[in-house]
Amino acid sequence: MQQDGMATLAPNVRAAFAALTLDEDPLLSRGNYYAGIDLLEYLDERIAEHGLGQALADQLIAFYRRAFVDWRPLLESGTWGDAPRAMNRAIRYAIATDDATLIGQLAAAGVRFDQALRGRAKPIDDALISHAFAAVDALMTAGAVVPASALQQINRAIPAPLVARLLHHGAQADAMAIARCVACGSADSARLIARACHDDVSADYAAASQAMRERYEADLCKVQTGKLGHYLGADGLAERIEHLRRFVL
Repeated sequence: MQQDGMATLAPNVRAAFAALTLDEDPLLSRGNYYAGIDLLEYLDERIAEHGLGQALADQLIAFYRRAFVDWRPLLESGTWGDAPRAMNRAIRYAIATDDATLIGQLAAAGVRFDQALRGRAKPIDDALISHAFAAVDALMTAGAVVPASALQQINRAIPAPLVARLLHHGAQADAMAIARCVACGSADSARLIARACHDDVSADYAAASQAMRERYEADLCKVQTGKLGHYLGADGLAERIEHLRRFVL
């Protein structure tokens, strides 16, 4: 998101906590950091300065810790049983850390990769959105379905061999996918996608490239005048504009 937005996470506090998941025990210290440090510091402040009772704070902490989903013992013992939430968290953790080895271990333990992880996004989409390219490759090896729209998730330079494998497993080649690769500086991947298109996509690519370039130019102008914060920054936007300007299909 490049600007403020609003969305409903849950209808009430209990449902919000029920939707929360943690990959680590929030009270387990890892050096000078632990996952629950922000909440604990906030509660300490409420106790010291605003009269929050310690018993109530302890109840909240205990409730918070219920969000910890410890999938590691299940993986080690091979006893996944009926634990879809734990499997979901294990897959998300493997993608977040771009851990191909862990994905292989999950596959060997019988974990399936066909469930949605975020909204309707399945593992391949989630890994591409996260730029976890080693995970993408491992997921395909594990039999994860490649959505036809997979190449629409590209938003960083992506290796051509990985694009070739995505295409082989069902990703759709089109002009927008070409433009995405070009903008990210993956010219070889862009040409590979162009060759995979059934028809001449020169005109469609020109239109997609122009529209993308104009959008980046508009965002760059806003960033330079302080009207917009962008995850690419001014330099990143300028780089993508230049990639699109220079590339010839």
